[in-house]
Amino acid sequence: PDDGDFINSAQLDFQWTRGSQTGSSIRDTFFLATDPNMTDLRERRQVKGNTLSLDTLSNGVYYWRVRSYDKAGNTSSYSSTRQFTLQP
Repeated sequence: PDDGDFINSAQLDFQWTRGSQTGSSIRDTFFLATDPNMTDLRERRQVKGNTLSLDTLSNGVYYWRVRSYDKAGNTSSYSSTRQFTLQP
């Protein structure tokens, strides 16, 4: 979802651009929380691509971001945190 989206679909498809500060991204970590500080995590997943689909979220406001890692263990900065609202 784009930042600020209001969504009324059970299926959510996330897509992002991989971090450019890593040499050759091999995996990303996807973070989803119910607060903008990302302290109340609902999902934290290792992803080998730049997409993820979820269909198990309850209605409410969510925030998400991604971080990339390379073979040498270098990490990118976190992506911008995006917010969306899942509604009935």
